[in-house]
Amino acid sequence: MKQNKNAWSREEEEQLVRLFNAKKSITSIADTLDRSAKSVESKVWAFKLKGVLSK
Repeated sequence: MKQNKNAWSREEEEQLVRLFNAKKSITSIADTLDRSAKSVESKVWAFKLKGVLSK
């Protein structure tokens, strides 16, 4: 299980958006960013609410 990290950096957020838009899986994105799948899911959900990512 991944250890909790601090807040997301801008670079991590930008990479998340690129990977998500490239249709990568949540698990793949989590592995790439060394984050938990739950953390990635939460960030994707938040970005969808803000309109950063399309629903």
